[in-house]
Amino acid sequence: QENERNERSHGFSPMVAEAAETRLAIVYNISESASQPSLKPLRLDWQPDGLAFMQGGLSKSCVSVKVPAEPLSLEVLIQHLHTLEKREYDPQSFTSKDFCEYLFNLIEGKEERSKAQS
Repeated sequence: QENERNERSHGFSPMVAEAAETRLAIVYNISESASQPSLKPLRLDWQPDGLAFMQGGLSKSCVSVKVPAEPLSLEVLIQHLHTLEKREYDPQSFTSKDFCEYLFNLIEGKEERSKAQS
């Protein structure tokens, strides 16, 4: 009860995270350098405690794929992430879905939707 009273008096409410089944992640096939055109998958996941990343590819639950006209460099991805530097996870206004859609829409390319989403 003391915690509830303190939260109300300070206008703080505990953050409620997205349900695991509604969380989205974005996977980039990144070109490490112009001299080495091989691509490596990099998965970015926007979570209440910040940005998580790992090497990994697409999952069976992939919603959309976009094939850029040119391979995306790590430098370009970093530039895109810098535009989100001041953003914080918010279950009402900036979730993993919002994060993914924002980054997805920055890339020019051919989009392919999964059959499950069509």
